Amino acid sequence: MATRSDADGPLKDLLARSNLPQTEARLMVLRILHDNPDHHMSAERMCAALVRRDATAAISTFKTAIYDLNNAGVLSRVLVPLNANRAQTLYEIADKPRHRHLYCTVCKTIFEVCDAVMEQRIAHQFDLAGLKPSNFDLARAGKCLACNEARLTSR
Repeated sequence: MATRSDADGPLKDLLARSNLPQTEARLMVLRILHDNPDHHMSAERMCAALVRRDATAAISTFKTAIYDLNNAGVLSRVLVPLNANRAQTLYEIADKPRHRHLYCTVCKTIFEVCDAVMEQRIAHQFDLAGLKPSNFDLARAGKCLACNEARLTSR
């Protein structure tokens, strides 16, 4: 049976590659995100998960760990539009190739779009502008097929 320490190996490797010291709060952030089925969570949901796990780190320490991990590139931020005037920041572990996000405003599902050609074009535009991409994505909002079909059949 694998111990928590064994399961934390890849998470500890992420911290080592980013030259961040390994703290319990940083590992807890990574564990919570890793164990979440959709792998995207707000800071508030992560803090609630921390409280449920009865961790000893203070909420402020935990939030600082989230921001440190994001600044170091271990986490990526995804801004999700909730309505015309509000958005929510979600975080994910930045351990996959660069990708984009689509968001269903009805069922609140996030879809990851992995398209190498699109990413090459975007990288080219960044190069032309002399910019370095950050670990941030703005999710494109819409209504997924399942929610759209449900609406059509409920008429």
